[in-house]
Amino acid sequence: MENLKKVKETILELIYPSKCPFCGEIVSAGKKHSTEHNGICKACREKLPYIGEVRCMCCGKPLTDPAEEYCYDCTRQKHLFVDGRSLWVHKDAVENAVYAMKYQNRRIYGQTFGKEMAEHFLPYLWERKITLIVPVPLHSRRKRKRGFNQAEIVAKVLSKNTGIAMDAGAVKRIKATSPQKELGDKGRKRNIRGAFAVQKNVKGEIMKKYDYLIVGAGLFGAVFAHEMTKEGKKCLVIDKRNHIAGNIYCENVEGINVHKYGAHIFHTSDKVVWEYINQFAEFNNYINSPVARYKDELYNLPFNMNTFSKLWGVVTPDEAKAKIEEIKNLDINLIFCSPLNRAAQTAKIVSNRKIPIIYNDSLTERCFGDFEGKKSLEYSNEYYNYNANLQTNNVEPIQDLCNRVYSFLDEIPRTYKDKKILLVTHGATARVINTYFNGLSKDGYIERIPIDNCTIKEFEYSI
Repeated sequence: MENLKKVKETILELIYPSKCPFCGEIVSAGKKHSTEHNGICKACREKLPYIGEVRCMCCGKPLTDPAEEYCYDCTRQKHLFVDGRSLWVHKDAVENAVYAMKYQNRRIYGQTFGKEMAEHFLPYLWERKITLIVPVPLHSRRKRKRGFNQAEIVAKVLSKNTGIAMDAGAVKRIKATSPQKELGDKGRKRNIRGAFAVQKNVKGEIMKKYDYLIVGAGLFGAVFAHEMTKEGKKCLVIDKRNHIAGNIYCENVEGINVHKYGAHIFHTSDKVVWEYINQFAEFNNYINSPVARYKDELYNLPFNMNTFSKLWGVVTPDEAKAKIEEIKNLDINLIFCSPLNRAAQTAKIVSNRKIPIIYNDSLTERCFGDFEGKKSLEYSNEYYNYNANLQTNNVEPIQDLCNRVYSFLDEIPRTYKDKKILLVTHGATARVINTYFNGLSKDGYIERIPIDNCTIKEFEYSI
């Protein structure tokens, strides 16, 4: 039956090829204007007026000012609804497509509208714990004339692609109404008053189609769905990508499996997990041992005893733990940190989720321009002999580095008086901080100030 269904769909596609709702170009596979996604051609998708995050908190209209919370209409009147969302601005091509669906029997456009809504609004729907989708019914006379209910078509597609149940009979139209577009705000409210009734059998809990909605068809989502299905549960797995397997997805290109998102590295030290995954595929026992180079020294990453030994001169795990605890027990109230990843990781270890961390660009590493990545012996003579206050080899001048660090340090005692503050930064920046507190001049001499790795220097403000 499934094969017959596919054959039928193929024949219908050949006779009645799919078209983009917004320009009318054929978007069937193999055509010049092939679909990029959800039946919308690439050219139209790039031009569609999608409504972003700068929108009215009530009705969902786009706002021009990010500082505003509500649009003009919502600030001057109270609506019957609490919260609304819209996918596009209703004008031009969007308006024409909706009109064509409703009044020119382009009901196929509902497939595109429903898929787009599911893709963009799924987090919004689940955040609000929506359990039922109800299409607004047409009056029986209007439905007989039109032949279909456009809201029901979109609702079915939305339900299928989100896993949220739909009930077309939950609400009944009991009164014919005039077209809303011909009426003002008050007239619209009067027009729909008493026009609908809720069916008694849908009040209360609604049967769910699925036990679990799984967002993401990667390793976790696939394994969870597999195990829950074995337990007799119904799972709906959705993914933004057009394939399963997440980042371990492979494309077969001329008989070659190409790792689309890079090499597949699965980390585990758990024997149970290792045995579990090997029932699906044979895994190689790959050991990842990265190292980092700093000032001609190699350091193991992630940190291990070799790393701690080079940093602190310790030789036992107990000595390393004692050093870490020493850092954690500094009685710090606040941490200022460079936004670069290596500094941020250090700050998070020290903070242990108890001390607030503020990332500040003033503490970032000095830009070394063309000298980046070179060994110190390769550039030392050239580097130290250039005029420190000139932009040479794209290196950040000493004066610029001092100015941004000094400005930051000047502000601390005024803003954070009586606070014990930890600064997590980099070598050149640390030298400038040392220069500041020792009252040394802002010149190239700061480059000669020795700062060892992972050292702590304590300074005390007096203002």
